[in-house]
Amino acid sequence: KFASDLKEKCHLLLSSSKEALTCEENVLKQTSEKSVEEESSIVTNDPAERIGVKLNESQKNFLIALGPCQPILESYPTNQTIAKSKQNSFTSKCLFGEGSGTSCSWTKDGANRWDKMKGRGKSKQGKLVQHFTSAAHKASVDRFDIFSKRSHHVDVALSNARKQLLAQEERERLHNREVIKVILDCCRYLSRQALAFRGGDDDLNGNFRQLVNLLSRWIPFLKTWLTTVHLRPNRVTYLSGKSQNELINLLAVEVRNILTEQIRSSAVYAVLADTTPDVAHADQISLIIRYADAEFRIQERLLKISEISSKTGDGFSQKVLAMCYDTTASMSGVYNGAQAKLSEHLERKIPYITCLGHKTNLCVEHSCKSSVMIEEFFTTLQELYNFLTKSTSRFGKLKSKIESLQEGLIMKNLSQTRWIGRAESIKAVWVSYETVIGTLHDIHECDETDGDAKKTATNLLDKLKSFEFYVSLLFMKNVLYKAKIVVMEVQEIEQDILAGVEVLQQTRNEMLRMREDDALLWRELYQQQPRNASPMESMWTNLPNCSKQEVENLCAAFPQDFKDPDAMCAEIKLISSDIEKSGAKNLKEAAKCVLGKQQFYPNLTKAYQLALTIPVSVASNERSFSKLKLVKSYLRSTMKENRLDDLMILSSSVDILDELELDKVANSWSLYKSRMIKI
Repeated sequence: KFASDLKEKCHLLLSSSKEALTCEENVLKQTSEKSVEEESSIVTNDPAERIGVKLNESQKNFLIALGPCQPILESYPTNQTIAKSKQNSFTSKCLFGEGSGTSCSWTKDGANRWDKMKGRGKSKQGKLVQHFTSAAHKASVDRFDIFSKRSHHVDVALSNARKQLLAQEERERLHNREVIKVILDCCRYLSRQALAFRGGDDDLNGNFRQLVNLLSRWIPFLKTWLTTVHLRPNRVTYLSGKSQNELINLLAVEVRNILTEQIRSSAVYAVLADTTPDVAHADQISLIIRYADAEFRIQERLLKISEISSKTGDGFSQKVLAMCYDTTASMSGVYNGAQAKLSEHLERKIPYITCLGHKTNLCVEHSCKSSVMIEEFFTTLQELYNFLTKSTSRFGKLKSKIESLQEGLIMKNLSQTRWIGRAESIKAVWVSYETVIGTLHDIHECDETDGDAKKTATNLLDKLKSFEFYVSLLFMKNVLYKAKIVVMEVQEIEQDILAGVEVLQQTRNEMLRMREDDALLWRELYQQQPRNASPMESMWTNLPNCSKQEVENLCAAFPQDFKDPDAMCAEIKLISSDIEKSGAKNLKEAAKCVLGKQQFYPNLTKAYQLALTIPVSVASNERSFSKLKLVKSYLRSTMKENRLDDLMILSSSVDILDELELDKVANSWSLYKSRMIKI
């Protein structure tokens, strides 16, 4: 009985120990990624707030990494620090240790007599020169240099064990740095490809963790990092969901900083905005900035995408040149639209350009709906598509016949919003017209076809063979393809406003010619001319001569940028011969004649930047919405707004993301907050 009681108590003790160990491991896992911010709270970068505080070694390293406390200036002195709380000046290196004869005004009180900083002649030196040439300051600089160069420290010189320990710490630091760079690179890859990071609740099976595991099979130091996690403080790996979001944000911040610098360097910029509902039924607005760089290259960059709740434009600086939105009331409204509210907010009239792509699409839509015959034509096309594609056997017959042709095209569904996209559907029926007729005939004659299908096939055959349908098919093929050329041209990022207007004018003239001269339509109808839309004439013409009145109108429209019309006219006369010699056919080529001569043509340079910056369409916003569907899919519909914005910036600016210096991002990561490891 004694043995059985002892055995039972041992089993009870063993189970209790296992439960305690399990709880301890769970606590360690939960706290493995917690930030430790005691260091930044103990010591502040403001020297006036740490007067009398004796700094330890880790705090001194922290202050060296932060750099001097200084206001935002264009250039900074490397040996001065400014107390924000007192507006006094201190010497950063003297704060690491006072030498004999050190003035308290530079280490404890701070120097605030700014009028005496600079000397007055050779006989009366300023306070800066007096202090920097003093023996006390030089001694402090020597102590600072010795502290910065750890290998020269007296403890290292006296202790070989200390030297080995520092060497080991340096190896660990470099090892940790390389690991963080690999993890950052994994985030960069998944972000640029718009791929999901985590697999639902199970983070271990997500793309990010599996990508790290894959690389660890080929990178020894990464494998060591994963296998020695139990040796690090709090078992940190920096692979959790919280760490992933932090790394994504750091990459996005670097990309935004580069984009901001590029935009600020341009003379003017334009704002393009559009909204769309996402998969979570939230209204998202994308803000695109269009600008021309120093070499007159046109750029359109996504700057922000965020959720909006206001539909009046209230929820939307002096360098804004123009606005381009679609035709919705929330964006283009005269009173409560975004374009009206922005002009009201800036207290000046900002030119507003309606998106030429949306405008052309609406023009085609309303023109088609005004004709009963054309509406019946599109209804027949949709019925034909539904009938042939809803059955695999019927679609198989059509596909086998089309594959036997050299130029056959598969039918496409009619877009309900992009009427210009219907040109491809019409082209498919036009090219495969005889094949479609033959397929419907085979379906009608097939014994296996049910009665309803035979009846529908007969009705569609009658409609497709009718004179009205064939004339509508021929007419809309030519009209829609000419309208499609306009949309395709204005969607190009490097398209300027003059070229866009030229394309519209050419298309309008072509439409007028078709309306006045119907001989071409009848000739194509009866003689069956080649089945291609007639090509447009060259859209580029020589730049028109600019009159003085036009220059004065430009100066009146932008009085802040152009104040002297006579100077502008003189610059135009001087550059006109260079433009003619270069053979420039468009605005962008003409602007290149000014490159390298901006100081001689300041007004003309700004005028070219203005003309190239004026937007033509919001096609870039539509492209960002296509990217939004990839980033925020139905499996990622609960994504937070900040994370969505970061991922959209990264996936939309892959050229900048690919060129990021991971060493710089790693430094930002280490200074973002106190870490359990040193890099």
